[in-house]
Amino acid sequence: MANLVKPCIDNPSFLGHFIPNPSTVRGNNFHMGVHPKQPNKIVYPSGKFIIVRDLDDPAAGFVYRGHNAVATVAKFSPSGCWVASGDTTGKVRVWSWDNPEHGLKAEINAIAGPVKDLAWDSESKRIVAVGEGGVNMRAFTWDTGNNLGELVGHAKGVLSVDYRQARPFKIMTASEDMRTLFFKGPPFSMDHSNKDQHSNFVNVVRFSPDGARIATAGSDYKVWIYDGTTGEPVHELGAAHTGSIFGLSWCPDSNHLVTASADKTCRLWNVDSKAVEHTWTFADAPEVGDMQVSCVTVSADHAASVSVRGDISLLDLQQERPAKVISAHQVAVTAMSPSTLNGALVTGSFDGVVCAWAANGVATRLQGQLGAKTICGAAHSNKVSGIAVSAAGIVSVGWDDTIRLAPAGGHAYTESASLNGQPCGVSANAGSELAAVVTSSGVAVYRKTALVAELSVNYTPKSVSLFGESEVAVGGDDGIVRIYALSGSTLTETKALPPVRGAAASVAFSPDGAHLAVGDSQKEIVVYARAGGAWDPLVQGLWQFHTSTVAALAWSPDNTLLASGGPDETIYVWSIAKPRKRITYKFAHRDGISGLCWVDADTLASAGGDHCVARWDVGKEKGATFA
Repeated sequence: MANLVKPCIDNPSFLGHFIPNPSTVRGNNFHMGVHPKQPNKIVYPSGKFIIVRDLDDPAAGFVYRGHNAVATVAKFSPSGCWVASGDTTGKVRVWSWDNPEHGLKAEINAIAGPVKDLAWDSESKRIVAVGEGGVNMRAFTWDTGNNLGELVGHAKGVLSVDYRQARPFKIMTASEDMRTLFFKGPPFSMDHSNKDQHSNFVNVVRFSPDGARIATAGSDYKVWIYDGTTGEPVHELGAAHTGSIFGLSWCPDSNHLVTASADKTCRLWNVDSKAVEHTWTFADAPEVGDMQVSCVTVSADHAASVSVRGDISLLDLQQERPAKVISAHQVAVTAMSPSTLNGALVTGSFDGVVCAWAANGVATRLQGQLGAKTICGAAHSNKVSGIAVSAAGIVSVGWDDTIRLAPAGGHAYTESASLNGQPCGVSANAGSELAAVVTSSGVAVYRKTALVAELSVNYTPKSVSLFGESEVAVGGDDGIVRIYALSGSTLTETKALPPVRGAAASVAFSPDGAHLAVGDSQKEIVVYARAGGAWDPLVQGLWQFHTSTVAALAWSPDNTLLASGGPDETIYVWSIAKPRKRITYKFAHRDGISGLCWVDADTLASAGGDHCVARWDVGKEKGATFA
């Protein structure tokens, strides 16, 4: 039975996503699709999600959230009306692209294991899907799910498939068993096997647009050309690459094709002359992360390729280097902060990558100090557990037990220091060079990356908020929020607030310091008023609408609104003046919300387990809601 998850966000206050890049695995390729009538739009998987990226407008991307398992491939139908996407459970979902609701049209249990590739017929009626499992190939009509013959013959997993886009219809498959199979139909049955061309995995197979030729590429560094009608081998493109070839895509003229390889290059081939006409490189001193694992042609003069680092490169025939490189996160975003230094906001993810985002959705990956030790270009060698912006620059902490600083005005980390334990979070403000960090063993304050003050505690800190250069609030696993005064190199406890109902999972001072919000693991938010240091509860027992831990809090710049979020995938916006009213954004991020920040007084940004940053127009509703 198809799941009931909403495939997209339909809230009128939703402004759009800053979308992720493909999720990649070293040594494995994946397959992208391109819209047949809008070639600036490509489609690819990222975690459980299917991403449609506009190569011209980074803020115009779309995120499809209908899969419950990791998505593996997606292709537009030749009509441009539908998208077929597969996942690791063997399901293929067909959903509407030209309808703004992007509704599910069919869900088919296509094969017994992960779907590695799929292809449409030219009439947008039939689909063939291949992958792993006991039943690893299947052709079917997507509206009824009826089989179109019997596809059998490979002894190992099937890595790629393509459907001839002209009658008579043919199918060719490529496999880990180093063979390609040629099928005639429908109903389809195997015509013959090609077993002498490749000596390693055959990673990709593609028919030319006119159907006259077929090309295959593999981990033996070879590209072979076949007759599109008979499936018989014709010739090899000699000395294709010096590494495994993971991507192959024909140009519209059916005589040129682009290949992408682990040798960190892409090449344009003239099939008639068997000659390389252009080679693209990606760095003066390429690293492992520059290995190319997929490609697709988007026009006669342009192609897009993807590196194992996740970068999408737009390739121009007139240039040796990419005309544009698109960076973004590939995995769950775990930390977020507003930024006036390097862009609209900064984010960190589970793989240690830190990105600075401009207001138009363009991301810049901050260069770390790890060098070639990291494939994904990470700033930290493990999860980024906290990020903040101080007057000194971007400060981040990670599960590599370090604090790192990228100075203001730059996009590279230059300083780092070891922490005394695994960090839970960091807090800073734009008016000071200080940053407060909580770890599993205590509280510390740093100026840039130099330790200023440190305090060991007999509880486990869970959250932290810094106000100015004089006050630090720390939430503990015992539910008590302790307020510390910072004087020189000394941290002194000045107040312990009454325990909340669970662990104090998030704390946040308002920008003016007049209020302190606390979110606990038992779904409640409590707001305290400073009022001369009394810290009496201002809001208590009212803000209990979350269904799980309140993991993120963010005050609006004018101190009047508080946003909250957590694993329940819902964002609430609360008003101090009208505490019984709220704005709700349900299903904001699949797999939970990890970060919130205000871009301005009316615009909220959120990040979460869907690898995305979402933006919300709070100003559209706050006048009527909190009147």
